[in-house]
Amino acid sequence: MSDASGGGGFPHAAWGGRPACPGELGARPTRARQPRGLGVREGTSVDSIPPALPGRLTGGTVLNMSGADNQTEASPAPLGLIAGEGEFPRLVARGARAAGRPVVIVALRGSADPALRTLADVFCWRGVVQLGRWIRVFRRAGCRDVVMAGRVRKSDMFAGPRWLQWLRYVPDLTSIRVWYFRARDRRNDSLLGAVADELARSGLTLIDSTRYCPEALAAEGVLTPFEPPRQVVDDAAFAWPLAKQIAALDIGQAVAVKEREIIAVEASEEIDRPGRPPRSPRRRGSRPP
Repeated sequence: MSDASGGGGFPHAAWGGRPACPGELGARPTRARQPRGLGVREGTSVDSIPPALPGRLTGGTVLNMSGADNQTEASPAPLGLIAGEGEFPRLVARGARAAGRPVVIVALRGSADPALRTLADVFCWRGVVQLGRWIRVFRRAGCRDVVMAGRVRKSDMFAGPRWLQWLRYVPDLTSIRVWYFRARDRRNDSLLGAVADELARSGLTLIDSTRYCPEALAAEGVLTPFEPPRQVVDDAAFAWPLAKQIAALDIGQAVAVKEREIIAVEASEEIDRPGRPPRSPRRRGSRPP
């Protein structure tokens, strides 16, 4: 599978050197073999890459070959990151690295930023409907926790006839099984729930995407220098449960309210246009703004 730069496999990814295994030490008793690199060459299939070594990307121990007594040092398991569009994946990767966790990034082709490569210990491109290939990457790297961050444009996925979608995205068998047999419907919540269940069957836990970047969340309370009028606070309290309902129904994520009356609702296709307010209702026969 080629990446954005024309290479394949895990571009610019390597697990680095490893301690010699016991079989190697026994083969030459007069001289211990030096640790060898385990770099991944261009064009290497993910199926041919050996699992991550203990103490490198997986949680385990690091062998101290310099002294007579081997010492052990705990090493955190890597965090798997499924990256889509936007700044969010970058925030997650930086936060995880700051917390001392290696990061394994599966970048969704056509959505993720290639610059994420600089924040990854292992980086590879995969299709948006290649769930089985995501799982193989994470399991071979020793991941146990996985985060999904970033946007995927649903409108692009459904553009054109079905046969064209299949040719463009080439879904694997795992994605086909989830799409047609595991998901209750095609709403975002249903699809994400089915994906989380499939990851769990492979020993991967989908965790809170904000765990490593809590500073990205808005603080509770007033964010401006001025207190809002009481009427605005009442309108917000009225609109909040309604906004959660339309989000659960996969309709949109925002409503505009004035004097406890809904005057506009954001549609799903408008989420990809940040900065634009929800469309206001217009009279029949009037021209759109």
